[in-house]
Amino acid sequence: MGLSKDSLSWFTRRVDANDPLVHSHEVKSPRQSIKHIPEEFKSDVGIRNFIQRVFPNFRANEKQRAQAGRWARVIQLHYKYHYSERTTAEEMGLALSIVKSIKTRIRRALKGRRLDGSGCYWKQGGKK
Repeated sequence: MGLSKDSLSWFTRRVDANDPLVHSHEVKSPRQSIKHIPEEFKSDVGIRNFIQRVFPNFRANEKQRAQAGRWARVIQLHYKYHYSERTTAEEMGLALSIVKSIKTRIRRALKGRRLDGSGCYWKQGGKK
């Protein structure tokens, strides 16, 4: 939605170029956050290897297959196509909290941690 020539000429006839209103208002561009994309997600082969590593039984187990498909879709939309979390959730028909939860589990899997968040991942030994 832009200004028409008539409204722009009307504005310039009423406002002087030295008017403080003209100098105090300026157009800003929206902030863009820089999204870190893991190296594994930059190619389809890397995504496929990651999914196979995290879900080793997805071919035989129906539950793992459904979850692997969800993860693959989130990786494609959010990391590869640079969709926001909200747009990814809308595209997949999921709640925003579910997409955030999947992203958290993806980050844990990339670091080699447990996906359920249980256990002390910062302690290397067992109980003493």
